Amino acid sequence: MDQRAVSIAITHALTLAITTVLVSGLLIGAGSVLEGQEKRVAESQFDEIGSDLTAQINTLDRLNETGSSVNVTVEPEYPEGVGGRSWNFKLVPGNQSNVYDTPSVIQIESPHYEQTAEYPLGNETRIEYGSPENSDSPALSLCNGEITLGECE
Repeated sequence: MDQRAVSIAITHALTLAITTVLVSGLLIGAGSVLEGQEKRVAESQFDEIGSDLTAQINTLDRLNETGSSVNVTVEPEYPEGVGGRSWNFKLVPGNQSNVYDTPSVIQIESPHYEQTAEYPLGNETRIEYGSPENSDSPALSLCNGEITLGECE
């Protein structure tokens, strides 16, 4: 009769062990799904920011082509974090791009994501290349026929 009590304890222990393994597998799988979703959200936000920056710089480029001497500054607002992580952008010459063959390129990067998002600029106006002090509220200016990062002097 004492063998029956042992089988109940073993059955109970095996049930708990199998349940633990299954729950652990679900948690690990859910973590992978969440990481993938976080990456997709970040790429989507990079696309929104890159598209808006491209539009702002193209507008400054068109203003310069009017023939009038125009000095103007725009200060778009962007989120401080993308996917909950820090990010920054920089304006670089087109020859530094691996993807586009344009005069200039916007590169958006984050130390937490391995890819750098690039957005082409077909500008005619000279651009001062570099990175702004604050990527979340950059000052983009058209100053004396040059697009700069920062205020006009």
